[in-house]
Amino acid sequence: MLDGNENMQKFVSEDLDEAIIISMFTSPENKERKELESYMTSFIRDNSTADCTIEVTGMPFIETSMDQSLIYSQMASLVIAILVVIIIVSAILRSFTSGLFAAIPIISTIIVLFGIMGFTGIPLNIATVLVASIAMGTGIDYSIHVITHFNSSLKDGATITRALEETIGISGKAIIINVISVSAGFLVLLFLKWSPYSILDY
Repeated sequence: MLDGNENMQKFVSEDLDEAIIISMFTSPENKERKELESYMTSFIRDNSTADCTIEVTGMPFIETSMDQSLIYSQMASLVIAILVVIIIVSAILRSFTSGLFAAIPIISTIIVLFGIMGFTGIPLNIATVLVASIAMGTGIDYSIHVITHFNSSLKDGATITRALEETIGISGKAIIINVISVSAGFLVLLFLKWSPYSILDY
């Protein structure tokens, strides 16, 4: 039906030894893109022959590969960032032990965060994996405030119990106020008519 039509060049080569099949994939869900990629991989493996080679391409497959690459890269960057934070905080506080203590709340938060995401079925993609970096960036100063105030109280002659009470009573209040204000700033995004994650999915 298309013989002699210029549109034929979009679907087959001049020698008719190569052809292209175009299909539409409209779902923005990363899970469904992975299912399509898995299905097509199996289909190509089962149907390719020496005389008929099948290849697949398109944005769903490119986006899946990019998501995996970016997730692995982000996770590696997160580990490096934690190590750098430990080194920097250790240098600031002049104690490697303090640097490790400062990193414990951040590492615990990231573990709990990813644990809840896995338990509730939230997929790990380029959008959600960035939350860990945000948590680390906004949380490291809390540890520094607590450790610095605690060490300062000990140097002033306070007992461990008294130093903890002063730290919680002074730095603790400031940290809570900061947490509430930062959380309120991010909660504003709940009232948006569009989702930042949906933009990243497209």
